[in-house]
Amino acid sequence: MAEFTPARLQAVNDVPRGDSWRYEPKFDGYRGLLVNGASGKGSVWSRNNKDLGRFFPELLDLASRLPRATVLDGEIVMPTPTGVSFITLQRRLTAARGDSPVAFIAFDILRCGDDLRGQTGYVVDGRSRADVNSATVPRVYRGSLGTTSFRGRL
Repeated sequence: MAEFTPARLQAVNDVPRGDSWRYEPKFDGYRGLLVNGASGKGSVWSRNNKDLGRFFPELLDLASRLPRATVLDGEIVMPTPTGVSFITLQRRLTAARGDSPVAFIAFDILRCGDDLRGQTGYVVDGRSRADVNSATVPRVYRGSLGTTSFRGRL
């Protein structure tokens, strides 16, 4: 999936502020892409372009239910009753399948038919990206995790 890459962190001395910035929470997970290709085959990719489908087969099923030619940028997490567990998520890389399924938290829609990178505004076919997310992606967090408000530490 070299054509698309997840957003990467950038080290800065001060957090940028202003109305044009959006802030996202950091979860203890793996940043990745959830993809349904033009053929309708789902796939899951790491930020280093590694195919993660064999480790997270439940995400392959989820990806195959996206509209064709869709790419979501987000984070793979292991939900627990008290939040998420990075240690349990890491164990999935050595075990074929755990008892608990992982979840994918989508931060952005990079493609939904058209390439949406670099476009200003969050609109796809007259709908907000959040609306497209809610309409087409079951089991993905529905709503906005980002905020334009900065209050102290993130």
